[in-house]
Order: sequence, then structure tokens, then C-alpha cells
Amino acid sequence: MKKRLEKILTVTLLVAIVASMALPVFMALSEVDPSEVEVTLNEGESYQVTKTVTTPLIPPKLDVLLLEDETGSFGNDIAQMKGTAPDYDDGLALAIWDELGNRGIDFTAGVAGFRDFAQHGWGDPGDWVYRLQEDQTDDRADYKAAILTLSAGGGHDTPEAQLAALMSIAEGTGWDGDGDGVIDSSDPEDTPPGQNPTWREGATKVVLLVTDAPYHVYGDEEYPNNPSVEEDWPGPTYEDTRDALQADGIHVIILTVSGASGYYGTLATDTGGVVKLIAADSSDIVDAVFDALDEILTDVWYEVGELPEGVEVTLTPEVNYDVAGDTTVEFEETVTVTGDASPGTYEIEVTFYSNTWPEEGSEIGTQTMTLTVDGPCCEDAYADPDLLWPPNHKWVEVYIEGVTHTAGEPVIIAITSVWQDEPTEGLGDGDHSPDAVIHGEYVEVRAERSGIEDGRVYHIYFTATDEHGGYCEGEVTVGVPHDKKDTPVDGGPIYDSTLT
Repeated sequence: MKKRLEKILTVTLLVAIVASMALPVFMALSEVDPSEVEVTLNEGESYQVTKTVTTPLIPPKLDVLLLEDETGSFGNDIAQMKGTAPDYDDGLALAIWDELGNRGIDFTAGVAGFRDFAQHGWGDPGDWVYRLQEDQTDDRADYKAAILTLSAGGGHDTPEAQLAALMSIAEGTGWDGDGDGVIDSSDPEDTPPGQNPTWREGATKVVLLVTDAPYHVYGDEEYPNNPSVEEDWPGPTYEDTRDALQADGIHVIILTVSGASGYYGTLATDTGGVVKLIAADSSDIVDAVFDALDEILTDVWYEVGELPEGVEVTLTPEVNYDVAGDTTVEFEETVTVTGDASPGTYEIEVTFYSNTWPEEGSEIGTQTMTLTVDGPCCEDAYADPDLLWPPNHKWVEVYIEGVTHTAGEPVIIAITSVWQDEPTEGLGDGDHSPDAVIHGEYVEVRAERSGIEDGRVYHIYFTATDEHGGYCEGEVTVGVPHDKKDTPVDGGPIYDSTLT
């Protein structure tokens, strides 16, 4: 028989946390705790549990761009980054690459450099603002080759074009380095647009800014100051640079000497980065890089997978902002049964991410909920009796059978309506009406059908409710054949059987 079901039921919830994949022993494991929660809810009830999420020590999916100061004062530093001939395998830049790999991090690395505008004393003739020697790569040989292209020269005055370089990284900005009014890709003093790195989706974006000098900002006078020259430094303002970096979710780690460190605290804070002091020749840069990566601030948030109808899972806050590595944050998780949930067992995933929200994130943990729903089940319901003979116009009591409860609890049946496929006072049925009288858990229907049609079918609608308020709705049918040997043909629930 046909049945139409909508269930609003009692719930048993089992929450299990998927174990983290094996990582190198010196990396902090990201985890979600508690690992298992079991709770039973009735319709309209909720359960709350405090969920703690611990971030990995270093972002697990990392894109690093080395932005090297290539002005004249950085010769010793660049030599340390390159290493010694003939193979250059002892360079500090390669040591950073190798340590990222040793720590089991999914990473790419790129190489870029900056000097300054080749005009008005900000830089020397032949200088350039920014260049991308190698886009993000997972090839060690390509990265090494790009490191070997670094060179020191020019720069002229003390501040340099760090902000302009960061704008090129964030937005692909081009620069007219020599001030002739044209950005010419064939002019070595100009910076063509479009040299921003290719970041991967879901990766934490980090720029390693290595420098020993403060930065120019828009409006700086030419050097040395000449009152007859009205031009100001043509690079970006600090505010524009900050906004561009934040919009692209780029963290800036500043690796610098003590004399310049005071200029960079605000930039680090504004981008979720950090300032680390290094030696004048960058000899301790590897340790400084990894100390800084431990302190990178990222956001932590979640996504709930597909939910069964009638169940809600929410967590607050929506996002935990500015979280350092190996740090535990809390989410208040609420599970609610709102209705329309069908009995059964479901798996629901809640995945936690870190990065700059709302960009794509790096997965740091997955919670799997095994959800068992208890309540009345109307799927196997049937009418007793389901066939009436003879058609003598007498009343027959019909009960609903076959309704169960997944937890074995009692249920209360209530008939809600009765419809039929023949008129209550049609030709050839004896002109008796009404044809059904509802008595709560059972109904009386008339053993009657039209003598000139193909039999009558009653459609009986009901609900089954448990003591918690969980319920299901269903339908059963009862037939009155034209002849005893026939099967009544169902024309659908057209007429209200309870009307006179």
C-alpha cells in the first residue's frame, strides 16, 4: 500500500573525531577535542559541547616568497643566501627550503628582489623597484637557480622601495622606475605589471622580507633634498600597501637588523606577521625564519557537511581570528533536533580550517558525527482490515497496524482524515453518508461502493507520536471491490469521506 511519510523524532548523537594523519614527531599535531560525544535528544531539544581545536605549529600548506633586499649594503647577506661555489648547496636559502621539507610541510617557494626608483637620488641609475626572479615552485633546482640570480648594488639613499615591492606582490603593480612617464617592459629600470606570485588555493601566503633599511613612503622628498625638485617619491602610501596585503591575505615576516626593526612593527601586526632580528650578514636567518613561522597568525574556522533533514549543527564563534601556531581555541558546538528527522544512522562531517578567512583554508582537523535517530516509524503501516466485503453499507472499524518505534517505545495513533475516490452520495452506492467517522486511534468506514464503478478505495491519514513529541505521518488504504473476486481500482483521494 502507498504511504506518505514525514518524521519528527527523538535523536541519539554519537560524535567521533577522525585521528590526525601521521606527521613528523617534531611537528605539533592539530587535533579536535573531545574525540567522542554521545547524547540523546528529543524534538526541540539541544545539546552543547565545548569543542577545542589545536592549530599546527606551522601552517600545514604554505606558500613562501623570499623578498630580498638587493641594494648595495646587502652584498654579504646575498652571499650567505647563495652559498659557496661551485655547487652552492650550502646556501642559507636552500637551508630554508630543506628545513620546510624536513618538517613535512606542503609548501612552495618563490624568489623576488627590490631596490628603488632610479631617479632623484632615491636609487642609482640602473636600479629597479621590484623583480620576480622565480614564481612559486615546488622544484628545488628552479628555486636554487633563482637564488643565484640575486645581486647587490645601487639603492643610493637609506630607505628603499619595500612598500612598492609589496604592492607588486599583492596587486601586480607596475612601476615607472626612471620617471620617463612610460612603463616599458624592455627598460631594465622599469617594473612591468603582473609580477605578483601565483599563490595556491588554501595555502597560507607568507612574504619573507629580508632587509637592513627602512622603507620609503609616498611623498618622501628626493635625496639629497633639492628645493628645486618638486617630485616626491612615487611609490605607494603605507595605508594602500597595508590594505592590498590584507585584501590578498598576505602575511609579512620582516627579517632585519636592529637598526631598522623599529620601522616594521606596525606592518607585521597589520598583516599577521612578525619582526625577527638577524645578524648583519644574515648568518642566523634560518632559525629566525622558523621562529617567525611559529608565530604567524592565522584564522581558524569550520564548515559543516551535509545534514539530514531536521537536524542542525552550529558552532560559535564563526571564526577564531589571529591564532598563532600550536594554540588551542574553542568553539561552542550546538546540536539541535528541529523536526522532520527520519530514523536511521547518518555521518556528518565538521571540518576545521586555518588561513586568512574567508579565503580557501588549509584543513587542520575533521570531526565525524555518527548520528542515530530514534522515533516512530510509519513506513510499514497497514490498515486492519484492508479489504471490506460484502458491500452492505454497514460500519466497519479499521485500525492502523505495523507502526513501530526504533527504540521500542509505545506510540499513540491518531487518525487525521479520510478521503475516497467515489462521491459520498453517488449513483449505485445506496445513498448513505457520511462514509467515515473518526474515533481517535481508529476509524469506522462504510462497507460500500458504487455498483456502476470499479470499486472504492479509502485513503486513511494518521500520525504516530511518542512520549517525547517525536512523530511520523502516514497513509494506508482500504478497498471495497465491485465484486468479491475483483481488486478495487484506486482513483485517488478525491472526496472527503467524513462529509454528509
